[in-house]
Amino acid sequence: MNGSTFDTGITNVTLTAVDCNGNRNECVFRIEVKDSEPPDLECPPSQNLVGDNDCMVSPTWTQPTVTDNSGEIILPVCDYRNGSTFSEMNTTVTCNATDDYGNIGYCTFNIIIIDEVAPILDCPDDVMMCTDSGVASMNAYWYPANATDTCCCDTEANANYTSGDEFTVGDTIVGYSATDCNGNTGYCQFVVTVTGRDMFKELKTN
Repeated sequence: MNGSTFDTGITNVTLTAVDCNGNRNECVFRIEVKDSEPPDLECPPSQNLVGDNDCMVSPTWTQPTVTDNSGEIILPVCDYRNGSTFSEMNTTVTCNATDDYGNIGYCTFNIIIIDEVAPILDCPDDVMMCTDSGVASMNAYWYPANATDTCCCDTEANANYTSGDEFTVGDTIVGYSATDCNGNTGYCQFVVTVTGRDMFKELKTN
């Protein structure tokens, strides 16, 4: 009947005509209903995870749910496997599902690594020096500390003193610090000790 509802696919419709003398004839035509609506996917929520000492995470998640107007069960495919190891600070996981008519639906979620590991600094050993008689200070030299960080490539170390600075007699603490791209700060320190030669003479005398 004209105006009838048809399911997706091809349906043959037959029309028959009969005159008053009982003569009849018929014709057939096809109605093809194509599905142009993609499947609907619902991805799991994004995850914020604390990275390990290597700035990596291996999360698990529930598979996206897929619904389609065909009522068929369609399995989703994601570009990362459940339980994969992630090293980028923010990774978008894209999932898709394709129905029998080639319509593709998508959804995405993110895996975000939270960096809580401070940079590691390697300070030099303590520096001990002895001044000449009557001299109250001298210049101290050392190899600058290096900073390494698993999540951030360019992490610089800063100090309160610079190699080659002048130090007076006594103990001075030299401290290095480094802050990574995620705001974590690491520290190390060593001591520069300057002893006057006159002090050594005093100690010997006593």
